[in-house]
Amino acid sequence: MAAPTRYDVTRDELGERLDGEPRYRLDQLWEGLYTQLADPVDITNLPKKLRERLDRELPTALTLVTESVDETGDTPLKKKRGFGFGFITVVLITIILAAIYIFATDIAKAVPQVDPLLSNYVSIVDQGRTWLDSQLQGLAKWLDATAASQNNR
Repeated sequence: MAAPTRYDVTRDELGERLDGEPRYRLDQLWEGLYTQLADPVDITNLPKKLRERLDRELPTALTLVTESVDETGDTPLKKKRGFGFGFITVVLITIILAAIYIFATDIAKAVPQVDPLLSNYVSIVDQGRTWLDSQLQGLAKWLDATAASQNNR
């Protein structure tokens, strides 16, 4: 029979594997496995030797069959998109939302079902614009007052 995986054992069975360890180690292990969904080696509040032993004794339930690797040796899941991708994404979303705001009346005429949603969206954007305008006017007055007080010195 195959060795049990880390999710095949009960809390009591995990406790038996931790024989000789303080009682709180079971709580730490249980939290790591079932709340953090971490591998034992990644549960850093456990001692390193215990993490390594548990990782050996309690293998994952899944076995790697194939793995895709690119020319740099990275798997597709390891690739990071980076700042540029995130920045472009935010800019595109902003452009799309601005276009919806600008063309809301035309869109509502073409698709009458979305008129209530578009009206609500335009109202929210208008409220935001009014708030931002008042904040910027307050900032401009503060900067003017600060500059005037600096010049009077």
